[in-house]
Amino acid sequence: ATSRLSGKPLEEIIGRTCWQVVHGTDEPYAECPLKVAQNTGNHEEAQLYVPERDIWIEVSVDPILDDDGRIEKTVHVIRDVTERRRAVDALAASEDRFRSIFDNANDVIGFVSKLGKILEINKRVKDVLGYERDELIGRNFLLSGILAAKNAATIVRLFKEAVETGGFPHKRDHDRTEVWLNHKDGHTVLVEASTAVMRKDGKVEGFLSILHDVTERCKAEEAYRSLVDHSLQGLAIFQ
Repeated sequence: ATSRLSGKPLEEIIGRTCWQVVHGTDEPYAECPLKVAQNTGNHEEAQLYVPERDIWIEVSVDPILDDDGRIEKTVHVIRDVTERRRAVDALAASEDRFRSIFDNANDVIGFVSKLGKILEINKRVKDVLGYERDELIGRNFLLSGILAAKNAATIVRLFKEAVETGGFPHKRDHDRTEVWLNHKDGHTVLVEASTAVMRKDGKVEGFLSILHDVTERCKAEEAYRSLVDHSLQGLAIFQ
């Protein structure tokens, strides 16, 4: 295994130091786990990149003591973790991209547990509802006063039904509805909420909601309706 990892035959490995074999250097680097273990007598672990072979290795070193408590030998295990490391790096990059999209979305995006606790919400909530993210994360949206009185009871009922039944009426995994919310300064905001059920092992874990502010659209529709209803001219629509 050492031969496969280093790319050298065993006869070129035995009798040489690990840094000569793996890193191709005559001296260990400052934080070499083997040298640290030899100096401290402690178990040491590290992940290292080996540019000569373009691989990541996981190093584990355990000192073996003689009868007088002095370090006599070390058990030095090296494992190729390149694929695992690349998977972790790819996941981190994916999470970074997701975080960028999440934070800079034009709509409010929030994750809510099945108990109603706000687990995460993006910074767009400041523009729509006037709250900083930290003011809402950890709070229960059902009890926080965010829901406007005109529809609070309905939203609470729909939420509980979704938790109990594992979905929404006619749409098992997602729902779209208009919701009135209270802005931090006291006025109400109308949002179009698109909500998806988040499951784990088939059980409801929580909900992902995207809230699109439609307050201005609502005002425009009301203004149009008012204009039509109070027009001095007779208006009719024919098929």
